[in-house]
Order: sequence, then structure tokens, then C-alpha cells
Amino acid sequence: MLFKILNYKFTGLFFMLAVIGYLSVEMFGPNKQSFLPGKTSSAHHQIELACDLCHTPLDGVKQKACLDCHGDALKEASDSHAKKVFNDPRSYAMLEKINAKKCVSCHAEHLDTKNSGKTVSVPTDYCFACHDDIEEERPSHKGLSAEDCSASGCHNYHDNTALYEDFVKKHLDENSTLSSTVVPLRNIAELTRKKLPLIAAKNLSIKDQDASNLVPNIQIIKQWAKSGHAEAGVNCTHCHKTDDKTKGSVTAKWTDTPSLKVCEDCHTEEAKNFYKGKHGMRLAAGLSPMQPDLARIPMKQQAHDKKLTCNTCHFAHDYNTRKAAVSACLDCHDDTHSKAYITSPHYQLWLKELSGELPAGSGVSCATCHLPRLKIRKNSLNRILVNHNQNANLRPNSKMIRDVCLQCHGLAFSLQSLADSNLVLNNYSSSATEKHKTIDMVKNRAKK
Repeated sequence: MLFKILNYKFTGLFFMLAVIGYLSVEMFGPNKQSFLPGKTSSAHHQIELACDLCHTPLDGVKQKACLDCHGDALKEASDSHAKKVFNDPRSYAMLEKINAKKCVSCHAEHLDTKNSGKTVSVPTDYCFACHDDIEEERPSHKGLSAEDCSASGCHNYHDNTALYEDFVKKHLDENSTLSSTVVPLRNIAELTRKKLPLIAAKNLSIKDQDASNLVPNIQIIKQWAKSGHAEAGVNCTHCHKTDDKTKGSVTAKWTDTPSLKVCEDCHTEEAKNFYKGKHGMRLAAGLSPMQPDLARIPMKQQAHDKKLTCNTCHFAHDYNTRKAAVSACLDCHDDTHSKAYITSPHYQLWLKELSGELPAGSGVSCATCHLPRLKIRKNSLNRILVNHNQNANLRPNSKMIRDVCLQCHGLAFSLQSLADSNLVLNNYSSSATEKHKTIDMVKNRAKK
């Protein structure tokens, strides 16, 4: 009897120690899956195991954690509900309904139920909490459902830069397709040659390569010789050497696999935006690279184990931006919208650009819309680059209007198209069948 009692005690003690050991490994190791209190939204599920990014021990989620990632975007969007709005004493009564000064009031995480799959954790009619008198203020809104406030093309909580009444007025009565439909062209090669003296001031060819016998595969050299790097005067050792003091010398320490830091040295802005997007946010959090098998949208089976870095889309040596603009996307993405692209009018324009039938910038690739051109001024240079942060205009989709749609289309056409869920699925292979109410509302107010 005593033996059985002792046996039970030792068994219980062993089990308890095993559980404690397991939880300790989980807590202090890289995989903290067991400690997740609930499902994470699709906006944050990639970084859900980097707990320290958002959580402070014994102090919950700090507002600074949200702003560290999203602060710049809110400033660029002239946040319609910025904290300063609620610092006005006239807004204090609203804060009793929803504490809009805190991001987590509307964007709570680890909840088992989400609001229609969105990252907002409050009911869809949350606008009504503060704007319950909207029918009196705007008779045009009489009879509209409070749940329709955030419908595409109506209102966004944060970014209304394409929806403000004054902006809409400027774009009334535009044609569906504008007279000029060419996006700005990238200019990094031109600026590199002008402003960086360490880079050769000429196009490089195979005979100029400085890898010597360190690269036995001539195909690699041929790929490089046809690339934008060779065109801009970037030689092998600019990327593969590890000792800056011997730049350009074959005696420099050589690495076969340059790190992302090498890309960042020249492509600083591109890298900064890459880390903000879904492709690079895990790297920014100190985690392993994103892989398609971690995604929550359909991905092709053969791509599941790809690790997303610069070379995943731009490849190792040819850096073919045309491949990166379409085939690199479709090699992974397998959702309805992506698969429909090949049969869309946009794809036909892309093929015509590739064939030379249309000028550069006339075609519409995946990247044209999801990684649009970005104009910046830095170090006294006017740069046109690709915004590698696809989160910047992904949701709400009306954020795509200014930087993407209006490059080729009128505002009314753009609003109608983005608001039609069927068009989103068929990749805009047809036209919207219903007019958007926003245009008529603004027209009617302009007449008064």
C-alpha cells in the first residue's frame, strides 16, 4: 500500500516537473505557441510569437508598441481620428463611449471571434457611438445603415485622403480611363551613376567582372552582365566582399551568400518599406523569414517552403524586375484574385509593354498596383522607387486610389470598381454595374 502511494506521488511529481519543463522551454524558447490566449488577426499572425514586440511584462500592451509600426502610416494619411482630436475638451464625452486614444480599444488581439474577418474588434456600427446625429447633420445619409459607414469608397476611420469631399470635387466628371496611362519610371540606375563615386561610371560587361576565378559558373556571370546591376556599374565584389577597406579588390574577403544588409546599403528605402509589409515583417521582428506555408490565404503547394528575402522575387543575379513584377507573385499566390489576373485586361496591357507595343510604364503588372511607385526626395535627390510595403494600400482598398488607380482611371470609375466585390475576385476583368453614391452626394452638395 505504501509502495503504491509513493509510486503515485513520484508519478505526479514527475508529471508536474515535465509540464513545468515543457512550459519553461516554450516560454524562453522561440516557439511560444502554447501561451497564445486566442487567435491573432491576419494582420499580426506572422509575428504572434514575438510577444515582446507588443506586450510589456505585467503592463499589458503599450500604445507605443502600435505606433512603432503604424505611426508613420498614420502621419502620412493625416489620421482622421488622431489623438489630438480627442484632446479637445469637446470630445471628452465621446471617450466615455470608446476610448479612441488607445489603438487596442478597437484593435484588440487574441480574440476567438473577429468582426467579419477584419482587424477591428468592435461591432461594425461603431461609428454610430459618436455620430448618432449624422442624419440631422447630413440629410443625404438619412436611412443609411450605420454598418455601411466603412463600405469601400465611403469613409475610413484613419485614412480618408482619397475620400475627403474637397478631393472628390476636384475629380468629378473624369473619364473612366484618362488620356495618359503611364506610371512614373524608376530612376535608381541614373542616380546611382551620378551620385555614387565608388560605382563605375559605365555599363559593365563580362570582361569587367571582378570575381576572377571565385565564380566558376559562367552562367552566373552572364546573368549579372545582363542585369540592372551591371548596367548601373555594380560589380561582383560590391555585393560579395565583406571587407569595405578593400572595395573592388579580388583579395577582399568573399561571401557566397551576401546578407540582406548588402541590399540595404544601396536600396535603403526599398528595404525599409519591405520590412513594413507582409513579406518582410517577420524579419523586422527578428524572426525567421516569412514562408508561404505560414500564410492564411491560398498559396501554391510547391512554394510552401520558400523563404522570403530580396532574392526570392528578384533572384540571385539577373535581378529581372519584369519577372519580379508578375511571375514571382504568381509562383506563390494561388487565390482567386491572383489566378484571374492572367485573363484580365491589365495583363494584356502588361504583355503589350513587354513586347514593345506600348511604352514602358503602360502595362499593369501585379506590382503596378500592389507595389506602386513612390516619389521621395532624399539627400537632395528626387527618387522614384517601388514601394515594397504592400500593406500601405491593401486595406481598406480605397487607400489604393491616389497612388494607383488615379494614375490611369477617373475617380468615379475607381470608386465603383473597388467597391464591387465581384470585380475584386475577377481581377477587374469587367466593369462595375452600379454607380457609387459618394460621387452623387458630393455633386449634390456642390450645387447648393
